[in-house]
Amino acid sequence: MIEHEIASFERMQAELSRSYGSQYVAIYQGEVVAHGPDRHMLTEQVYAQFGEVPFFCGTSRRD
Repeated sequence: MIEHEIASFERMQAELSRSYGSQYVAIYQGEVVAHGPDRHMLTEQVYAQFGEVPFFCGTSRRD
């Protein structure tokens, strides 16, 4: 469920910002499964690894 992934992202926001800077992170089943500068590439990576599952992809940068 995407709400779980969004909640996981929000809970980990500070750690993600420290670890990944302004990169995008993909969250699936409450875990970071991919990261990088290109959102579309992350989508392809997640789908290749897990199939077309619901996941959250957002920038780890905090404003």
